[in-house]
Amino acid sequence: MPDRTHIVVHPATTDGGRAVTAHVYGEDGPLGTAYSFAEVVDMFRAAGLETEKGWPPIRWQGGEPDAWGG
Repeated sequence: MPDRTHIVVHPATTDGGRAVTAHVYGEDGPLGTAYSFAEVVDMFRAAGLETEKGWPPIRWQGGEPDAWGG
């Protein structure tokens, strides 16, 4: 089975940020900390993970896209 790229958005911290990591070709790497869904999208684009077919699957841990702490 081929490796599948996916993104993990981790639970929010007390400052409202959520760590974002990418799993690509069997490796996990940090993309940064996002404070909104729009910032997550910006990270995809900056990392070259957005394609004509859209984004890779996203795993939301600790809340859905509207769950930002703070």
